Amino acid sequence: MKKLLVCAILLCFLSTALPGFSSFNVFLQRRVVVGNIKSPEEPGHDYLADSVRSSLYTTLLLVPFFTLTDEERTFLRHRSEEPMYSEAFQEAEGQIGYRMTPVVEKGPYTPDFWPLFLSGSVTLLPEDRVEITLSTYNGMLHRTVTKYTDTLPVERLLTDPQSYISPFLKRLLRYQTYSASVEAEPEDAFIFIDGIAAGIGRVEGILLPAGRHRVSVTRNGYEEYTDMFTLTEDGFRLSAVLRKKEGLGELYLDTEPQDAAVYVDERYAGQTPLRILVPSRNSVVTLRRQGYREESIGIVDLLEGEKAAVTLRLLPADEGERLYDRAERLKRQAKILSYTGIGMTGVSILLGVQKTLYEQKADLYRKESNDERYRESLSTANTLSTLFYISSAVTAGIFVFSFSKLIHYFTLYKKGPDIIPGTGETTRER
Repeated sequence: MKKLLVCAILLCFLSTALPGFSSFNVFLQRRVVVGNIKSPEEPGHDYLADSVRSSLYTTLLLVPFFTLTDEERTFLRHRSEEPMYSEAFQEAEGQIGYRMTPVVEKGPYTPDFWPLFLSGSVTLLPEDRVEITLSTYNGMLHRTVTKYTDTLPVERLLTDPQSYISPFLKRLLRYQTYSASVEAEPEDAFIFIDGIAAGIGRVEGILLPAGRHRVSVTRNGYEEYTDMFTLTEDGFRLSAVLRKKEGLGELYLDTEPQDAAVYVDERYAGQTPLRILVPSRNSVVTLRRQGYREESIGIVDLLEGEKAAVTLRLLPADEGERLYDRAERLKRQAKILSYTGIGMTGVSILLGVQKTLYEQKADLYRKESNDERYRESLSTANTLSTLFYISSAVTAGIFVFSFSKLIHYFTLYKKGPDIIPGTGETTRER
């Protein structure tokens, strides 16, 4: 289990740190194919995808450095089930390592593209020490171009992996990279470097290529901060202080279940329950949670200083399919009941006709003074009359039941997100 955890952390960092090249100029373009990230004991096992529960392609493409969220940290702690790793993750403050931002392709190489393959192995040694071996295989030269081996304590690898991996990366990159740090105020502001999310509140020592870069800092209720900087040496630092926007209304959002991501006009604002400031104009608030349907709320004319509260019950992602199946089942039931009702209508008509005929016969026998035939016809007519009324009542009940099924069927098709009783309507105060 220890070995599995260490492999996961190490290979996560390595896979997010490797830039590559094109077939014409080896290190001119930051281009990478992820190919050989696996354990020798379990060939083909993708520890990164297994650890963060997302595709390796998506993780590499969208995250400028690998950061463990609280959820991912909890997941790995449960995998290890050892207190020392829990402490190590806490000391690391969620920041495991950095990488260059590459163009990522996952798959076999072609004659026009020769990939670099990154591989790594971890050997658990006595006294909680590990030996790490890293190497890259050049698909064009058909040989290993960089190899790195080191022995270190498990805790130090988990808490500060970049100090051991940086020499290997410097040799591999073959062009100059420098470290940069960005600090934002307020502390929960989102930091973007070159358009890619880099951190919240603070980014320390991220590796970037020499040259110009664009930094953006955003937070709901504040004006966006944007600046350009030129990286020429290590240790670059930048502080961004955001200014509050004027003329805002306050909105309190909650969902069932909670922890839904909130976007105001497609800009991330946090997770529910959340109190946010929205411009005094028409804004759209979108709520997203994995496994549930996306919901949007139109905030219409929220005035300056006005407060509103909305709570939504999110529907599971497959709720629509379940509602559709249920509606189709109701439609089939309504159809069967309708056909049954039509059949019962025919039976009722037949009984009514027979009842009328026997009543006419009874009247005729009464006039002819044929008492025996009169009593027989009258008895049959009374029996048919009783059956007629019973059949008519059953027919009416069948049609009413069928109609109720149809109403329920149309209601399900129009059903939207449920509003929690008592909290679904927007409440306002000035």
